[in-house]
Amino acid sequence: MNELLHLYGGGPDDCDAARRLAQKKIAELDEKIRDLQCMRASLTEFASTCALPRADRHCPMLQTLHTDEGTP
Repeated sequence: MNELLHLYGGGPDDCDAARRLAQKKIAELDEKIRDLQCMRASLTEFASTCALPRADRHCPMLQTLHTDEGTP
């Protein structure tokens, strides 16, 4: 944001630079949104197993944690 404020009051070159900065920030935000949507989808899938009867439950989160600790 400070970069944009620094460009305030300039001519066309500053407008072009401001547009490039804004487009870069939009791309960064789009990437973060995609990452968050993937995380949300994974958590939704994980949470859906909790509604199953206990004998049918399979918790991928706990299994991953268990496996990551070196215990298959």
